[in-house]
Amino acid sequence: MSEKFMVGLLNYPKITHKIKTFLYLLEFKELSESIISRLQIKLNVVKSIKTSQSLKLFLKTVLNMGNTLNRGHRVRGNASAFSIELLPKLKETKTNQNTTLLHFILKKSIEKQTGLIKNLFQELSCVAEGLQVKASWIGGQYNKLADMLTHLENDLQDDTLPYQSNKEVLQNKLDESVTHINMVRQHLHEYNEAMYDLKLYLGLPATPYDDVDGLAVQDKDEGFFELLHQFLGDVEQTTKNIQFEQHAASTKSVSLRKSILNRGKALNDSYHEESSLSSIDEDD
Repeated sequence: MSEKFMVGLLNYPKITHKIKTFLYLLEFKELSESIISRLQIKLNVVKSIKTSQSLKLFLKTVLNMGNTLNRGHRVRGNASAFSIELLPKLKETKTNQNTTLLHFILKKSIEKQTGLIKNLFQELSCVAEGLQVKASWIGGQYNKLADMLTHLENDLQDDTLPYQSNKEVLQNKLDESVTHINMVRQHLHEYNEAMYDLKLYLGLPATPYDDVDGLAVQDKDEGFFELLHQFLGDVEQTTKNIQFEQHAASTKSVSLRKSILNRGKALNDSYHEESSLSSIDEDD
């Protein structure tokens, strides 16, 4: 029975095309929602970066430190801003105390208990998640949506297809698909606008995206997230190094104190022993 059914399907006019159309109709909404959810992740990252007070404070500290180190230089010592692309170089830049600038800033923050490091990780914890959403995936899936929509539109205009009796149903499904892809475009536009504003805010080269269909999410944006992710990794590792140094210094200080106390006790015991011997000699 099943074999007869399959043979009947193969003899059906344009059955492959028809099955493809129904599969597209089933997949369109799910794919649209998947793209939107990933765009929302990237949008949340952009908003978190722009509203992060700890990042703003850190950048301000770096700027002040840079001007201090370059004091006397007509240009470098009077900077009003710097490129965020320099953040990964902080672990290489040496201060007058022969330590890195990143190490110096983080150590002062820990000593003063400003909470800067803790807040930095709390406010930018979503950067790693945003990095997992690849622009290439969003672009590929969006293009797939556009191709599917074109396929559905062509189906509706093809009078040779065998299901023209359901043309009204197909039109309704097509209208739903257009609504879904317009929602995707709206989120793409919102993300592009937010990314453009963030780049301006951070003093990075920024070009507005005029054509959503030409694809908003660019691979170069991923380079920006990778830069911040690398910076946070540097902060985490440097913080661990500082904590290890402080623990080692504290342990050494405790050991030294114990050594001094033991030495003092030994000297005191020796003094009392000599006093006792002297008393015995006097009695004799």
